[in-house]
Amino acid sequence: MRAFIMSTGDEVFLGEVEEKNGGFIAKELISRGIDVIARAVVEDNLEKILGVLDFGLKSAELVIITGGLGPTHDDLTREAVASYFGVNLEIREEAREWLVKFFDKLGRGVPPLQDRQLFFPQGSEIIPNELGTACGFILEKGENIVIALSGVPWEAERMFTKYVLPRLPRLEGNTLKRIHTTGLREAEVYAKVKELGFQDVKVGICASPSGVTIYLRGGEEEVSEAVNLLKKVLDTYVYGEDGETLEEIVAELLQKRGLTLSTAESCSGGLLSHRLTNISGSSRYFRCGVVSYSNEAKGSLLGIPISLIRDVGAVSAEVAERMAKGVRSLGGSDIGIGITGIAGPTGGTREKPVGTVYISLAWDDGTYVEKNVFPGNREMVKFRTTQRALDLLRRFLLGVVPFGQERDS
Repeated sequence: MRAFIMSTGDEVFLGEVEEKNGGFIAKELISRGIDVIARAVVEDNLEKILGVLDFGLKSAELVIITGGLGPTHDDLTREAVASYFGVNLEIREEAREWLVKFFDKLGRGVPPLQDRQLFFPQGSEIIPNELGTACGFILEKGENIVIALSGVPWEAERMFTKYVLPRLPRLEGNTLKRIHTTGLREAEVYAKVKELGFQDVKVGICASPSGVTIYLRGGEEEVSEAVNLLKKVLDTYVYGEDGETLEEIVAELLQKRGLTLSTAESCSGGLLSHRLTNISGSSRYFRCGVVSYSNEAKGSLLGIPISLIRDVGAVSAEVAERMAKGVRSLGGSDIGIGITGIAGPTGGTREKPVGTVYISLAWDDGTYVEKNVFPGNREMVKFRTTQRALDLLRRFLLGVVPFGQERDS
């Protein structure tokens, strides 16, 4: 089976909103052995949507569309699919029931303009949307299947996972697996992959602020063997697989060991706390997070002497260590993390350029401080800082912290 994925919407086409649905759907389809021939993003224009839909249906048996199911005049997916197959749009009472339930939860009646979302191509099957108002649909015509989903990422993911994926065949011969690493550069990962010389598995490597991901495609047995070899070669640089995130891995380790954590952040502005508390159940291990952005806050909240900051600078190993110790004491936690640095684009010096960040861990009988120099803009420096902090915590919990290593990332 071949599949074509298209996303609609001016906001996605113009880059105002990041297109996330296509990648998620493509990975799920490929993991089931379905060949994804292409992805496309189309603006809200009926003629252009019809043109791309025509290409998709002539190239693949399955076309999945996200977006264009809202209540406004520029939501055109229903009209495009109905027009292409020469069928009428008809009101579906199942969709009305979903709308009524949705607005009942909000204590409101269904607004009149939402009526547009009651219409679906004749002969289609409704896909419920449990998180929003835009129900999707499945329409089968001859050898072709068109599936339309909401464009909102969390809505599309729920609809696809719960109502679409179970209906798709699982074909043999094409498995997709992702291995996530952090702490190595892309070239370093590639060198290790190249040494293994995979013949029966297609390998892709992608670098991002979160690290380097290795994509493996091929037969299930061959991919499984490749994963085991990579884990052996890359060892502790591998932190997860497929949809796993570093904060999820850290959360699992903290809970397994029954340890608690507090964080003190300066240049990362609370991003580390945000990522840690994005995990459901984080109250079991996360005690408190302090954003001690100013020198005064470092003193009043964490007990760091202003004289120390004056002598060595706020961005220093000494201050990072005192931040970790101070927040550990403040939160009454087993572990404390302290972060101080220069996110930029201003504030750097020759001795401490933009991207300089000190990260410290403190625990009952020791501390560790690491200097990093992260590349990228302000947002990237902040993210890379939290990624490194999470990885240091992961390594600490596994007993493999690289003590004494000064790192130029």
